[in-house]
Amino acid sequence: MRTHKERVRARLIIVSAALFSATGMGLAAQEKPYDWGAIRKSADAYCVEPSRPTALRFIHSLPQAPVPGWMKGPSYYELIEALYPNLLDILDQQLRIDPTAAAGVAFALYDLADGRLEHWLDLLLGDHLEKVPRALLRRLESRPQSLELSTCYGFLLCEGRMIEKLPVDEVCQALERRAQALEAVKDEDLSSVRNRCVEAIRRELARLIEFTRSHTDRILSKEVMDEFLRSPYPEARKRAYDHIIGHKDEFVPVLRDALESWRDRLRSIKILEKMIGLSAFFRHDSLIPALEEMLEEPEFEWHCLYDCPLTFALRTYGAFGGWEPPANITLLPHIRSEIERIGRTSFARRDPRDYSLGSDEFNKIMNRMIKLTEEELIRTAGAENPDRSERAWAAHALSATVDSSRNLKDLYWLVIDDIDDASAEYRTAVYSAVYRAEKARQAGR
Repeated sequence: MRTHKERVRARLIIVSAALFSATGMGLAAQEKPYDWGAIRKSADAYCVEPSRPTALRFIHSLPQAPVPGWMKGPSYYELIEALYPNLLDILDQQLRIDPTAAAGVAFALYDLADGRLEHWLDLLLGDHLEKVPRALLRRLESRPQSLELSTCYGFLLCEGRMIEKLPVDEVCQALERRAQALEAVKDEDLSSVRNRCVEAIRRELARLIEFTRSHTDRILSKEVMDEFLRSPYPEARKRAYDHIIGHKDEFVPVLRDALESWRDRLRSIKILEKMIGLSAFFRHDSLIPALEEMLEEPEFEWHCLYDCPLTFALRTYGAFGGWEPPANITLLPHIRSEIERIGRTSFARRDPRDYSLGSDEFNKIMNRMIKLTEEELIRTAGAENPDRSERAWAAHALSATVDSSRNLKDLYWLVIDDIDDASAEYRTAVYSAVYRAEKARQAGR
């Protein structure tokens, strides 16, 4: 049985061996460094007289596996610099004249493991793939490691990896041409490698098409959102709103991104209010953090002395979405009690003339309003009606008579495209109409 001292010594030996191996010192002792000068002479000979014999000598002089970092000294980097641009120009020419030999040189150069050289080789081989697909496939077949790497990145897909520099449609066209060129190679002995390469290109092409679609959708989504928030025309704003609420999954992230910069929008409070109103309709959990942050903004304290979109949104989240106000809320402490009040209220249908206070003029207007259908009242209360007083009377009628959720989205539109009156009477009426509709939806009506 080993003593304690022997066990410690054995562990030290194991640790030392691991460190020795990790630093490459062990490998250095076993492997002879490459003769970078001889490789450079072979490269020069190939450039002076590009032929199959000089190509083969050059290939045999190159490393047969990727050069590890610890072997890259000054002579290595002098060699790499000497290869630019003469050798690459020669390879470009030879891929047209003798693609088999030139492709062999190009693939062998990858084992020098220099990032800049690999980039230029990717571009070079990618540019010639459509012209000499058979020669490149044969080289990939003889180099399994190159095949494995090329189906993940490299010359097969380099156009796809340059998405930041080229228009997406041009990249997709280039990849499609490459796939078609490879598919045209009918050699049975190359069918396996060909199919793998085509599959890799098609996969990259599908990814780029999806990228293009989602990128285009994001641009269109922002344009629709901009029209919804800023268009001076009520019809255009309503058209954008209808599109947005019909594509909730698409627009929740757009709205969330916009709400995250809400402090920058305090100067354009009307735009921010529209965003808050839309968040109340979506009632998505990811939108709540921005609304909660607004509770800490002093500007909302005076802005919400009367009903405002922020208090409305938080009430709907609380009464109908399960949200609970933070325990330490101080800015708008009445939110909690208002949510509880909405939960207790039955919102039974009533006569909008109940609060007439004996005004004949009021009764006369309400007598006309109660003859309208709910849909007609909503149109009358909407922004397309230039008569602000009539809009307010229609909103009051809705606050007393809404008893179903069939027009819920249009009632939310009244919340969003509201009247900016000092006492917020229009807002209060429209908010009550929405609470009625939400309660009706809870009851299945």
